[in-house]
Amino acid sequence: MVGEEIAALGLEVRCGAKGGKGMLDSIRSRLAREEGQALVEYALIVSLVAIVTVSVLSLIGTNLVDIFNGAAGSL
Repeated sequence: MVGEEIAALGLEVRCGAKGGKGMLDSIRSRLAREEGQALVEYALIVSLVAIVTVSVLSLIGTNLVDIFNGAAGSL
């Protein structure tokens, strides 16, 4: 009944988007693309560098404060 009304308006009813391409095909093609992989890899590298930097600075941070205080005291 609804299909007849849509046809009477001159509209076309299709299953799936993009010329009949199904949702599963759309998901498969999206997963097959490798455009975002490089971005994810760079984000992982940056986060690893940030974690290492924060860890190293927290370990030697107290020693740096002592060194700077000694240098400031000698001035």
